[in-house]
Amino acid sequence: MIFKKGRKDRLEIVHVSGIDPRMTKPGGTRTYVISLMKELIFRGHGSVLVGAKYPRVKGESPVPFFGLNLKRPSSYSFFWKLSLEAPTMELTTNQILHFHRPEDAFPFILFWPRIPKVVTFHGIPQKGVRQRNGALVGFLYNLFEDYVVSRVDEVVCVSQEGKKYLLRHYGRTPVVIPVGVDMEKFARVEPVDEYRCDALFVGRFEKEKGMKHLASLVESGIDVLAVGSGPMDRYLLKKGVRVAGKIPHDDMSRVYSSAKVLVLPSSYEGFPTVVLEALACGTGVVAFDVGDTNMVVDDDTGRLSCADTFVIDVRDVLEELPSGSICRDRAMMFSWPKICSKLEDVYWRVKC
Repeated sequence: MIFKKGRKDRLEIVHVSGIDPRMTKPGGTRTYVISLMKELIFRGHGSVLVGAKYPRVKGESPVPFFGLNLKRPSSYSFFWKLSLEAPTMELTTNQILHFHRPEDAFPFILFWPRIPKVVTFHGIPQKGVRQRNGALVGFLYNLFEDYVVSRVDEVVCVSQEGKKYLLRHYGRTPVVIPVGVDMEKFARVEPVDEYRCDALFVGRFEKEKGMKHLASLVESGIDVLAVGSGPMDRYLLKKGVRVAGKIPHDDMSRVYSSAKVLVLPSSYEGFPTVVLEALACGTGVVAFDVGDTNMVVDDDTGRLSCADTFVIDVRDVLEELPSGSICRDRAMMFSWPKICSKLEDVYWRVKC
């Protein structure tokens, strides 16, 4: 991972994230990392990913990639493999390490203390760790997170919710830089009959994402298509929701363009990437007013909603769809060139 020597205005960024870039499924962190790396490379900077490499995944990586061999996707397996490999990696103090989960920075803080480090909070990981693994594992994770936050050079979060969390728990003020959207990749295209629907949901099929509200839409006569996977897929099928399963990320423009409106009845979100992708395709959004959704969703681009009025709000928006050009203009505010410029400022600050 030694970069070629270049100009003084050239950055050398090593991204660390437990993703396999060869996988084509949609994913917030995967989309973020790959899109950011492509923009950095386009600007003449060096950018390489230290990620996970799964034996069943074939094909080429869209970005420079150093893979750690893992049997199956697991943030814990990636962390332990990373901890074993970190001491012997070819790194230099001219590089900047950018981590996309806080715990992944831990071994590099120990073995590479002089290399500048940035960590991005894509949400509130501690919340998910505690829910999935219980209070004890959550407590241990907190210790890792506290150690990392106090020792990295800069902390970035993608939402105001993340900023509040970091201030409340660690007293550290992060830089808030929202996620970006690829405006060339996501644009209006010809609808596909298979994906035509009144309301589209994209994401994990789990309770926190509001699956019962999708069922309520179907009960009121609204045609709902769900794209993704998760433990509540059978529930959705039983309730009459059309389940499309996983669709390659490169094909999602056709899905968004075939829907009248995207719905996101989540009980928690940071800054949801799917909202920006839908708006970039000219499709309006009805979403619960959680996280930073209100930065992009309003009466011009759809409707901010809540559990009590969700079905009514979706019906109202379906009767008078938002302007596709207004939706796209809103997404343009978060294009990757604009987001990358803000992250460049962070990189130069920690490098100096």
